[in-house]
Amino acid sequence: MKPLPDILKQVKSSAPVQLLEKDLKDLQENFEEIIKYLKSRIKTNTIQKTKAIEEIRSMRGSINDYLNTLEKEILDDLVSKNQKLESELNILLEQMEEQANQIGELQDQFSKLTKHGTELQIYVGLREIEKPTSKAAKYIDDLENRGQFIEKNLGVTISPVVQSVLQEIKLFGNVHIRTASSTLGLNAGRKDQAHKCS
Repeated sequence: MKPLPDILKQVKSSAPVQLLEKDLKDLQENFEEIIKYLKSRIKTNTIQKTKAIEEIRSMRGSINDYLNTLEKEILDDLVSKNQKLESELNILLEQMEEQANQIGELQDQFSKLTKHGTELQIYVGLREIEKPTSKAAKYIDDLENRGQFIEKNLGVTISPVVQSVLQEIKLFGNVHIRTASSTLGLNAGRKDQAHKCS
């Protein structure tokens, strides 16, 4: 073994000092590279999050647009069918009001006839009033036989598929983290950093 003063003379220029200096430099470069890499990954992840948000919102927008289209179609159909029913009922109502007015006039005529008419006038008037009365009764029977008084109720049946959206869809999608090989290039260092000065 060399004496300590001899060893200390050459320590600065010794291989262990140079190796340790290189190791420290490599480690510093590695840490700087890792820090740069991690900052880059944070930026990349933020960009990925932004793209994922855009994708989610785009899908939501597409779903909203599609549902709005379906809703407009069913509302248009509802309005159309309501107008058809209302038109049919208004036509029938107009006819009924016209018939009711005619019967009202016949009632007035018959009432005046029975109060102020002679037996002969009542007998002749009876025949004249019976014809339109019979015709009006037949008109009502015909309408009833043709199903004109059947109730037509307006309603809507929501598609089971649309209803199931509220019960069946529990997720909008899944967020996942996929791993890939690191693109980080590090300086190879020695595993055992202990140095012996000899």
